[in-house]
Amino acid sequence: MEVRLIELSDAEKFVNFYDRLIRETDYLLPTVEESSKTVEQQENSIKKCCDYKQIFVAVDNDKIIGFMGISRSPMSKVKHIANFAIGVLSDYRKRGVASKLMSFAEHWLKEKEVKRVEMTVIAENKPAITCYEKNGYKHEGTREKSISMNGKLYDELFMAKMI
Repeated sequence: MEVRLIELSDAEKFVNFYDRLIRETDYLLPTVEESSKTVEQQENSIKKCCDYKQIFVAVDNDKIIGFMGISRSPMSKVKHIANFAIGVLSDYRKRGVASKLMSFAEHWLKEKEVKRVEMTVIAENKPAITCYEKNGYKHEGTREKSISMNGKLYDELFMAKMI
């Protein structure tokens, strides 16, 4: 398995990967209806990747199996902070893919002088929380009843790590 920056040639594979991923889990924020992109739209997203917005992919035998999307502000007071979203196909979970994505992204972010990495996670997503904690992320707060999913309200944990 290889972790790397997304490439323009990955657009179609990424669209297929993300379509499958979003159908496998309720824990990503977009719904199936909200997440669909054409290959052309994905190509445009990839072209916009830069020091302030980037997508990392985990690839196994030429198949995208995981991703980590990073964003941060160019504003001087907060440009040292990055936020991320991450997802791994169910067949590849609990194999260290998410940890490898985080490690690769953190190395890249250090080169960009980022000092802090943040994310939120739905409180019921215990496997993800365990993974984040194993990778040094700490729980900094809770947004109560902030996620509406399947007719219920869920708490969202705010987690962060200094790198």
